[in-house]
Amino acid sequence: MEGWIKLHRKLLSWEWYQDGNTLRLFLHLLLQANHAPSKWRGRIIGQGQVLTGRRLLSKQTGISEQSIRSSIFNLKSTSEITTESTSKFSIITIIKYGEYQIDRKKSTSKSTSNLTNNQPTSNHIQELK
Repeated sequence: MEGWIKLHRKLLSWEWYQDGNTLRLFLHLLLQANHAPSKWRGRIIGQGQVLTGRRLLSKQTGISEQSIRSSIFNLKSTSEITTESTSKFSIITIIKYGEYQIDRKKSTSKSTSNLTNNQPTSNHIQELK
């Protein structure tokens, strides 16, 4: 995997910020979530979704399976995620993934970094004699 995720400073005041396991799991899910839909065994795994399981999450994060279960419960209770489970895997959906990761402020204007002839550069020193 490559790429990056965005983290807003409001995360510091998030209700689960002080709960280390829940915070760690949520950040892990953000890092693992599909940034674009993909197909797995005929099933579409959408943007903001993670195909996983408690055992795998435990192995990836170093958090016990029981703590993973508790953290998932916490995140579901505050509508951060939803889960769809089968006997073999779960699909975890980050409910506000678009708000967390999609850039809504795409610039449509061109760069104004090139100066015109009438515009002095910022490091130009004019000497008076």
